[in-house]
Amino acid sequence: MLFSLEYCVHNAIENAPFKIDRPEGSYRYLFFHFSTAVMINLGGENIQLDPGTCILFAPGKKQYFYTEKSRLNHDYLDFVLYDNDFFKKIGFPINKPFNIRDHEMVGKMIKEIVDEKESDNIGLIYQIDAKLINFFVTLSRKYHYKKTFSHDKYMNEIREEFEKLRLEIYEKPDGLKIANIATEKGFSLTRFSTLYKTFFGVTPSEDLTKARVSRVRDLLKKGYSTREIIKMVGFSSDEYFYRWFKKNFLVTKEDYVNVFMEMEN
Repeated sequence: MLFSLEYCVHNAIENAPFKIDRPEGSYRYLFFHFSTAVMINLGGENIQLDPGTCILFAPGKKQYFYTEKSRLNHDYLDFVLYDNDFFKKIGFPINKPFNIRDHEMVGKMIKEIVDEKESDNIGLIYQIDAKLINFFVTLSRKYHYKKTFSHDKYMNEIREEFEKLRLEIYEKPDGLKIANIATEKGFSLTRFSTLYKTFFGVTPSEDLTKARVSRVRDLLKKGYSTREIIKMVGFSSDEYFYRWFKKNFLVTKEDYVNVFMEMEN
């Protein structure tokens, strides 16, 4: 047996403000996977970690991270390791934040470990041990595979992903929020917007607005009412919709419909 799993939690939620301050660290290893952005102090420097970031703290390593305004969503594994060379053998980064850009996979594997821990299945300690070995080896492989990528190849893959996303925005902008998209893709909003503008020359908000204008225009042509359009496209309120409409169509919704209907006739 390599591991003794003491505690494990999937999708733990902590309301802001929230802080972990352990100057002496923990007696055991602690692995964190942050689904939301968080500030962490490493070597006396405060660093903002993007959603999807992981970090493994060794026993005795100072732990200090916090969030002031947004809630913290994270997974964690608290365990004893009986072979202290294990992480060295598999090249796993310790006391160093990293992001493999496969947020869903990390969360899914941790959930499987948690489900096994909470079960009363025969031989669960052996299953947990096997799952933990597989988990850390899988993450280490993905971590090193990403590092061997050339920058150009990595950016080309990211660009292809963004191109598919841009097409999705234009095809169906209903209910979309840029901040949510960034989080789902494992980026901070700032990083996501910077990459998007680098690739396409416009911000994601500008593209979403254009897509919504096209969508609203199409729904008006098909005779949908204002209330139906607000619900379908996902505007927060009637008042916001009317302000948004005038800003982007340069006329009121009523004037636009009257002009449009007159032109059609």
